[in-house]
Amino acid sequence: MAVIAYFLPVCNTPSGGVKVILQHVELLRANGINAVAFAPPNFKYFLETSAPIIFMNEGSIKVPPKSFLVFPEVERTAVESVSASDDIYRIVFCQNHYEMSRGALSDAKRFRLHDVFACSDVIAEAICNTFKVRNVPVVPAPVSKIFKPLEKNLRTIAFMPRKMPDLVERLKNLIPESSQWSWISIDGQCEEDVAHILGYASVFLSLSHREGLGLPPLEAMAAGCIIAGFHGGGGRSYATAENGFWHDEGDIIGVAKSLRRSVNLSDEKIAPFLQMIDEGRRTADNFSMDKIEKDLLMYWRSRIRIAGRQEADYQIHSGF
Repeated sequence: MAVIAYFLPVCNTPSGGVKVILQHVELLRANGINAVAFAPPNFKYFLETSAPIIFMNEGSIKVPPKSFLVFPEVERTAVESVSASDDIYRIVFCQNHYEMSRGALSDAKRFRLHDVFACSDVIAEAICNTFKVRNVPVVPAPVSKIFKPLEKNLRTIAFMPRKMPDLVERLKNLIPESSQWSWISIDGQCEEDVAHILGYASVFLSLSHREGLGLPPLEAMAAGCIIAGFHGGGGRSYATAENGFWHDEGDIIGVAKSLRRSVNLSDEKIAPFLQMIDEGRRTADNFSMDKIEKDLLMYWRSRIRIAGRQEADYQIHSGF
């Protein structure tokens, strides 16, 4: 029986991209489709998952004929190892267009790729423009149902500093009253703790940088935070003047002003603040797990049909 196998990148810290891959596997299996994840020997994961993870050091893995192998955008070696096979479908799932030139997409003919799909419109557009691809399907990253508003703490700013570790101190120096605010990093936290922090935080400082989509701001929107900061490129898929205070990269002064304005609005809870929170939650609803499940199933059912196969060929069984 054939399988849909997603390859996981090396991961030593909590990773949104890895979480999305495992969510795909979970959703496919919940619909009876035989999906698994392949992991490198040194792979570490920090969130609970029901997705079967098969470590590549557990002996040789024989993939059944007509299986789909799904590779991250940075992978080359694993793609090349199966590029000569005529009975394996090779697909790239791109979650960051800033990294895609490192992987198999840069030489699709050599690696004999069958398809590529992306997690945002921004990525899909970049692939089309860079590699002259006509159409790139999009299956957005889902926002977990665990993210929801709790009783908000005033003047509490949550942030993810990983890609801009020094910027928080610079922003604090630009805002004299920031010493009176509570600053809480979500870096390195498990998903449950992140949901708890965002649920209680009134403001989320977006430090997105070179993102394919940018999941933390969406999770913060779902948790009822007001957003101030950078869209990071990929955030242009959802960032609007109605759902947050968004800035281009480098506009540190503008972000400082927006952060101060966000805190003041959250203190006062006046109409513009409430409207922005509501619009943010509506934006996050567009990335709900239920919606993304439909998009994911639509993609894979179409891909199976294009390959001349039947969905029954990929049903879960007791073997692989």
